[in-house]
Amino acid sequence: MNDQKSKLDLSGLKLPQAQFLRSFYKAVSRPDAEVVAIVGSRGSGKTTMMARVRDALCDTAGFQPTELIDAALIDPEAGIMSTCIRALADLMPNTSQSSDPATEDLRRSYATAFRQSLSLGEPYRQIAREMSMAARQYLRMVEDRVNETRELPKRFRDFLDIVRDFLHRTGSDRVSSEPPRIIVFLDDLDLAPSALLSPWAKAMIADFRCEGLTWVLSYNDTRMVSALSDSHIDGNQPDRETGDALLNKLVSGNDQFVLDSWPAREREEFLPLIPLIQDVTERSDSVSEEGEAKKKTPTLAQLLEQFDNGHLKLLLPGTPRGLERLYEWLARHRADRDLQKSTGTEDGITHPTERHSESLENLSTQGTDLSTGTNDRPSTRVHQSVDPYLDSHTVLSKLAEVNHWDSVTQFLRTVPSSRIASKFSWNSESNIPPADWAELINSIRSADHAMPLWELPLPHLLDRWEEVARGEALTEVLCYLALRAESMSPYQLLTRMPFTKNRLDRCVIKCRFHEYKLDRYLKDFGDQTGAYLFWGRWSKSEDRGIWNFTLGPCLFWEQLFDLRDGYPRDLLKALYYHEEKLESHLKTIFAENAKTFERLNLVSEVGGQTGFLPRSLRALILLVDALERAPWRELEARQNHWSPVTLVQCVSAFQLAAVAYRIWSDDEIAAGLRAKDTDTQFGSCSSAWDAPGAPAGQAKESVGEERREEEHSQATKRSKEPAPIILYFPSEAFSRISLEDEEAIDHAYHVLIETLVSMTAEKRAELARESRSEGISFADSQRDLLNLLEKMLQLPAVTALKLPKSTTTEDKTKAIFADMFHLETTAVPPSNQP
Repeated sequence: MNDQKSKLDLSGLKLPQAQFLRSFYKAVSRPDAEVVAIVGSRGSGKTTMMARVRDALCDTAGFQPTELIDAALIDPEAGIMSTCIRALADLMPNTSQSSDPATEDLRRSYATAFRQSLSLGEPYRQIAREMSMAARQYLRMVEDRVNETRELPKRFRDFLDIVRDFLHRTGSDRVSSEPPRIIVFLDDLDLAPSALLSPWAKAMIADFRCEGLTWVLSYNDTRMVSALSDSHIDGNQPDRETGDALLNKLVSGNDQFVLDSWPAREREEFLPLIPLIQDVTERSDSVSEEGEAKKKTPTLAQLLEQFDNGHLKLLLPGTPRGLERLYEWLARHRADRDLQKSTGTEDGITHPTERHSESLENLSTQGTDLSTGTNDRPSTRVHQSVDPYLDSHTVLSKLAEVNHWDSVTQFLRTVPSSRIASKFSWNSESNIPPADWAELINSIRSADHAMPLWELPLPHLLDRWEEVARGEALTEVLCYLALRAESMSPYQLLTRMPFTKNRLDRCVIKCRFHEYKLDRYLKDFGDQTGAYLFWGRWSKSEDRGIWNFTLGPCLFWEQLFDLRDGYPRDLLKALYYHEEKLESHLKTIFAENAKTFERLNLVSEVGGQTGFLPRSLRALILLVDALERAPWRELEARQNHWSPVTLVQCVSAFQLAAVAYRIWSDDEIAAGLRAKDTDTQFGSCSSAWDAPGAPAGQAKESVGEERREEEHSQATKRSKEPAPIILYFPSEAFSRISLEDEEAIDHAYHVLIETLVSMTAEKRAELARESRSEGISFADSQRDLLNLLEKMLQLPAVTALKLPKSTTTEDKTKAIFADMFHLETTAVPPSNQP
């Protein structure tokens, strides 16, 4: 068996394909093999595998394979079985001039078997109807057909025995005592005339499993089951259960070898068997190779990246034929581009793909409803590749063609790819259960390679695209193109997808403050007033004297994107005697944030701040997942103990930590926070970092010897425990510091900011040294999140959150919020009197 396997041609095959070919060959060459099938989609390599097995059997003693019979080219008049009998006859040399008795028997046996095999063709009832036969003539025809059908199996076996004996006597393998085993290769069986398949399959199951004969079939499982299925009573839908049962009787499950789609990594590393193009990688300095350049054939992924279309790698076809067609197309375009560059004819010439993009851009500006929010106006620019010779829309159209996505191809002819996602809509009730959400996050975090977003609900626009086998990947690519082209903002996409909007709706805290306490608290507030008022929404409660304060990431983003009025006018009017001062603080923070956006180039051409949030679906989903992990309910429970500034600091820290959580590990963040805290002047006095549960800022007083020994014992015990990490929520630190005072929270917040600023700078320098692979991946999402973190750490609304001095120096002011719960219970109820 090892000698037989060594004859297999494994050139150009990856390890999984080579293993598949060996297993398939082993099954075909079994002495007791009757029917073996290779199953796969169109272009998956079925014909290639069959051809290589046949070539190996041709050089193996004891086997006599036929030529590959292409079932798609079978003459409907002849039928499948008669075509196979003809292929068996072609195994023998030309015997038309021989008068040998054995040869005469062979010719007569072939003629009889061939003629009687025609009875498996179209039913005689249909023939009689078309010829308008009389009843007696029709009955005689049916009688002859039935008799020939009954004799066909015996005639076929006789013919097969004669062929095997003839090949044994005249062939090169005369030493063997047994006649050779004949292997019939029938390729693309599902493409044979559908009217012939069911009669042939039933005859095969009943009569044509012969000794010394192996049938090797290849077909597409879905199409084959449909062809063998009987119609329902209404005649519209096939009964697939019948077809599936018939197919399993024809080929047992153990003998069906499924040729799966290529894995994503192997698709990207695809190379043609015959190199079409080569890149010069390095030159040799040796004398023998002086002037000769070592050349390397670029992979399919490298070709896409050369045209700045690495984000389309998720849509690479999973079949060798599709990969080869795409590679040839890209190689031809690259050769044309290189030729134009070398001859200097590229300048001043408009390529057809550019003209196509211009026409699509004109089309995209007419009658497209984006359902945009107020003042969040995305740009209508169509994203152009760095290399204008081959834009994303053209490559996406070619990918739809090689993947056989006919409806997608037609859709791309009328709508630019960068505008399709703006038409997406999801069912308002569609949500992702926790288990499926975890699977979705795991597929995003595949560090080795980009995987499709499993469990991602498809939008309504894709419901009718049934042939799209990888709808999640296509959805992501179209969203990616729309976000990069600014035809849809990231915040619009988040609020349009119910499974992200529902999770963001839970990332919110709702607080209630008495107007009397707010008045006293804001009376001597500093410049940070505008910063904390900037974050949330203030509204008058139905209860007299009570104000509602709502905080959450969505409210913060809406304020940044100018989607809501950030001025709490009603609150400022209620606190009339320092309204002017508070409003000036608000205007200052608004102006500073606007300047920061302009400096960071976060404002698009039409005014929408679409450059703040990540412009990739994966990064947005990772951000939502991390935000949902924050202890929002625990923070909401602290509203009776902390001031609004401290609550805003926690909400800001939650957002910063949510981004950092997907860039660094918990251990890296913990080490950075500890190192930064020891460098600050407050590190030694903030007990929240050294002693869980001890009041922050408590001075060390002289105590007795017994007290000192107890403290030493407790300190020794605490030194062995991990220090709590304030405000970094993935580490359960929040529950440990929930009873701390505002000084410790303020200190921890600024330690977190300083730590993240340092780690972000180090990470940016690290990424600058690494080579970046273009495309949609977890690493690319981390870069987008790192950009978001850098922007947040430069916003005045984030950095200006400081605890006012009045709360740390005046005991009376510090106690305002300590007894809030008791005062609220005694608040004056609302009166109906004027």
